Amino acid sequence: MKDNRFPFRLMEADAKKILDMISFICRWKETLATAWGKGLLLNGYVEVIEDVYLEGRRDCNASQNAILDEIFGKDEPTYKIGELIFIKSLGIWTLKYFAGKVHNGEVACYVDQKKEGSILFWKNHKPAPGITLPE
Repeated sequence: MKDNRFPFRLMEADAKKILDMISFICRWKETLATAWGKGLLLNGYVEVIEDVYLEGRRDCNASQNAILDEIFGKDEPTYKIGELIFIKSLGIWTLKYFAGKVHNGEVACYVDQKKEGSILFWKNHKPAPGITLPE
């Protein structure tokens, strides 16, 4: 699914926040130096492409990703309708089927591990790749 935020125009101050938060040994910093150097020096901003952004999301830890959320906005999940995903409720992870709706980062899932019917929205969720439930 194409993310309509990209290319994203990143101003120099936000680019500096990102560069300052990344360890010098992080692979993403090298990518950014190559991709952003000229644009920042000549224009005061850079156009961030989605592939570079996604590389950073993978390389960054939770606190760094929170900073990326502030700058770029939160990523919307890209689950497929009927896909089994993890949902966290009251500190316990369970599996539910995605119902196809997302609102403010919360995902709608069918109740009681059903594949249709009533839905509830969940804030804490993550993919469950390769997991299937017995019929």
